[in-house]
Amino acid sequence: ERYAAVEIQRIWRGMYANCNFMEKVLSSINIQTAFRRYAARGRYQKMQSASVLLQYHVRRKLMQKNISAAITIQRIWRGYSQSCIFTDSLWASLVIQAKYRGYRQFKLFQDQKASATRIQSATRVMITRKKMKVREKASISIQRAWRGYEKRIKFLIQLLAAIEIQSLVRSYFVRKEMKRQHSAISIQCLVRIKRAKDVLHTLRSESLEYRMMNRLRNSSISKIQTAFRRYRYQKNVINSTINIQCFIRKTIARCYVTKMKSAIVGIQSLFRGFCVRRRCTKQVILIAQKVRKANRKAFAHPEMKLGVRTSAALDVILTSKSLSEIMQATATLEVSTRLSTICCRNFAAAGAPSKLYAFIQTCNRSLPHVELLQLVLVTISNVARHDECIYSIATNDAVGVLLNLMQHFRDKEIIFHLSVNLLDKICRSGRKFKEQCAANKKNILSISSLCSRKIARTSTVTSRSNSHRQNAMRHVTIKADMKAALRTLTRVMAYVEE
Repeated sequence: ERYAAVEIQRIWRGMYANCNFMEKVLSSINIQTAFRRYAARGRYQKMQSASVLLQYHVRRKLMQKNISAAITIQRIWRGYSQSCIFTDSLWASLVIQAKYRGYRQFKLFQDQKASATRIQSATRVMITRKKMKVREKASISIQRAWRGYEKRIKFLIQLLAAIEIQSLVRSYFVRKEMKRQHSAISIQCLVRIKRAKDVLHTLRSESLEYRMMNRLRNSSISKIQTAFRRYRYQKNVINSTINIQCFIRKTIARCYVTKMKSAIVGIQSLFRGFCVRRRCTKQVILIAQKVRKANRKAFAHPEMKLGVRTSAALDVILTSKSLSEIMQATATLEVSTRLSTICCRNFAAAGAPSKLYAFIQTCNRSLPHVELLQLVLVTISNVARHDECIYSIATNDAVGVLLNLMQHFRDKEIIFHLSVNLLDKICRSGRKFKEQCAANKKNILSISSLCSRKIARTSTVTSRSNSHRQNAMRHVTIKADMKAALRTLTRVMAYVEE
């Protein structure tokens, strides 16, 4: 029996040990399988990321190669096209030169054969053509000035209407605020009167009770003191509440008025922007694009800024003797003085007005000199708009130069009107210039009579040319300008005779 029991225990222990061993073997196999799966997954993920990165680099390299190839093709094509254009231009210039030389030789031959009568006819045709061109340019300049005048009148009408609307709205809000303040003051007065009456009635009743209770000599004194303190506390609370309410109402009203003002300004700005955008044509949009492009160019290149250009133009005016350079510099000064007050001050400080007056005395009636005179007078008029610069343009020779201009260029409307306006401003700048105008009173009277005769002649021509609308409008414009010049001269004479 013992042997059997030992044998059974041995078999059982062997079977138990075998089961434990098999479980350990299976566990180790599972662990190895899981580890190998994890390692295989890691290798797969690394290979996948490496392949994705490799594809990315390959594609980027191909894209860069394509882009560089496209850029190279574009560069070669642009160079080829520019070379073709240059070759064509060179060939065209050579052909033009050859044609011109042949034409010149032919012209010399024809001139040798031509007679005196043909030379005279060619000269007369050339003179007539020049006169026609001058008249055409003059009519174009007058039309341009008239259109600018109409645009300015429309803009001023819209500006005055907007200012009138703003003033009406502001006055309405001010009246409303004054009414509200008056109502609040009236309510406060009534409340204070009622409170004073209540206090007086309370004090009378309390004094009566006090006298009655004093006779009885009991504890009513402490009760009256308590009631009075309670009343005073309630009064202080009511006063504090009223003050807080007034402050809050004032703050709310102030915020409301501020919001309304900002809303009105916003609505006006939106409406103005809408009106401007609605009136914008393709030409206006193109001009705006050109202006933005010029601003970017000015920021990128400091030499394009208005102050730098003004300084350079002043140097040219003070040192140069070339007509083209002086005209270009004067055009630059006209733009800068029209757009900037600081440029006007620099212009006055540099002593440029005396130099411009000297240029005016050297000008004749040729077309370039007339254009230069217009630019010079517009520049001086821009400076004369500022009161602090009026004394710089009022030099000793100013009155004489302007009177000579009005006499020599009385048929040039723009130069004549600018000279008249400048004479008016200079005459009002000091007593010395007033005396100079008084010394030239005879010349001013002759110019005034000339304006009167021209107005009468223009009225006659206008009544005869009603069938031609363009000529009639031109004569009406000339008549209006002459009337304005006559009014200015009359004002100058009245100021001189004071």
